[in-house]
Amino acid sequence: MTSRPSSVSVLLTTLAKGWQRFALSLQDGLRFAREGKPSSFSLSRFLFLRLLGLVYLAAFVSLWVQVKGLVGSHGILPVEDFLTAVSRQLSGAERFYLVPTLCWLNPSDEFLSGLCAGGVLLSCLLILGLAPVPVLLFLWAFYLSLTVAGQNFLSYQGIHCS
Repeated sequence: MTSRPSSVSVLLTTLAKGWQRFALSLQDGLRFAREGKPSSFSLSRFLFLRLLGLVYLAAFVSLWVQVKGLVGSHGILPVEDFLTAVSRQLSGAERFYLVPTLCWLNPSDEFLSGLCAGGVLLSCLLILGLAPVPVLLFLWAFYLSLTVAGQNFLSYQGIHCS
């Protein structure tokens, strides 16, 4: 009889491998910095990705505690009402192009929280240096979805010139 590893042991193994990779990557980046090899950007890449992960982590955690009150089903500007109004004005694929959000799939409170939770998990994976390219793609998609769903509450995050 073969026993399958529990999901907790798989998670702990993945996290341990991530920390090991994190330490090796830091050691590698510092070695290149000490030896003064200008052709290597290991330390820059290492720091940039980890700091970007921290920025994403802060963004998703801070939004997670507010998302239901702002755009949840009983929030100030419910995302479901927003998407219904958009679908009345735009038809077909045009609405997905002009209002790009995964909330078209499910505008529920649970889905909004799931996007935030997924963003937190993906941010941690980026900080650990695990699969940065797909992780960054999903982070971008999740945050874009929440920014669009956030409507007026998240529209001020960039510099807007009129």
